Order: sequence, then C-alpha cells, then structure tokens
Amino acid sequence: MKTFLTFCFSFFIIISVHAQVFPSEVWHEGKAVLVNDDTLKGLIKYDIPGNTVQVKMENEQVLAYSAQKLFYFEIYDEGIKSYRHFYALPYKVGENYSVPHVFEVLYEGKLTLLCRERVAQMERDRQIRGNSLAGTMPNDSRLILTFDFYFLEKDGTINLYEPKKRRLLSIMDRKYNEVKKYIKRNNLRYDHIRDLVRITAYYNALEKESAALK
Repeated sequence: MKTFLTFCFSFFIIISVHAQVFPSEVWHEGKAVLVNDDTLKGLIKYDIPGNTVQVKMENEQVLAYSAQKLFYFEIYDEGIKSYRHFYALPYKVGENYSVPHVFEVLYEGKLTLLCRERVAQMERDRQIRGNSLAGTMPNDSRLILTFDFYFLEKDGTINLYEPKKRRLLSIMDRKYNEVKKYIKRNNLRYDHIRDLVRITAYYNALEKESAALK
C-alpha cells in the first residue's frame, strides 16, 4: 500500500494572514487527467471547496474544469517537497444523490484515508496587560488551514470522519482491540494527519494479514 502524503501537518496549521499564502493559492507543477482520458500537463491551481481545478498550459492558456469532468490530478508541492494526489469521487449529498467531489488521498488501501482542505478564520483574544488594566482585544485573528477527513470503504462509500477516538475505533471495529493498543502504545493522536496515516496503514496491514491466513 502507498502513503501519498508524507508531510507532517497538524490537524490545524495556523498561518499569519499577511505572512504566507495557502497551497490552494499557488500554481504547482503537475498534471490532470480528465474523464475522457485526456491528460493535461502544466501548472495547476486547485479549489477544493469549489471542486474545481485550473491548468495553465505552456502557451499560457488557462483551462478550468469542474469535478464532473475531472478524474485525477497530481501536483508537486514545493512547500513540502513532495507529490500530492487528488481524485474526483462520487460523494453522497442526498439520500439517493451523489455529486463528484475532489478529495486528496492520504493513504490507499482496503480502507482509504482521504481529506479535503479548507481555509477558516480563527479569532484569538489578545490579553492587554499594564498597570491595573486587563482586558482582551478580539481583533487578533488568524487564518487556519484545516482538514476534513473521510474514509473510503472498499464498496466505494465515503464517510466523513468526525475526529474522535471512539468514532475512529468504530470505523476500524474489525480490529478494534489491536488498533486501540497500537494508538496507546505509540501515543498517537486521532486528529493529526501524520498519526491518522499511521493508524490507517496499521489497520490495513492487519486486514491484509487476516486475508492471507484465510
């Protein structure tokens, strides 16, 4: 099995509003494969919440595609010096209705770990100190790059993962005791990308062992 994401982001990455841009705001070297099998190489900029991708060709022409026309794209992220891989997958938005959404693949296996990044604003109170004056200034805000996690089952079902230990263990209930011990033994977090990748890889290894013994 392959781990497609090797950077060690925490569940929340706090970034100064003025100091840094987010990965989705940058053009990356990469390629996109459309549902009609066309492959486009060039510079890529993605919009995960909007489920769209733009491709800047060598002639500077910019082509835009929605998830409905997109099969897959990959980028080389200079910030982490690694490739990142994204797929347009059907995601259930109604009882009998699915719409293609763009997901990043973090780990692929019988149980696949996916994520969708988004930028959110976090308000942080700032304490005022000096003399006898104490209070807060609510204007000290930060933008954060946050990730929503999902698990893709073997049957194609994609489930949003609420980052709670009990929820994680219920998803991996076939190996409940082993996974629980593994998390405790290695002091892993259920809401960090790096740790979630390790836990998912371990679970898949256990499933593979079980299948081999049958």
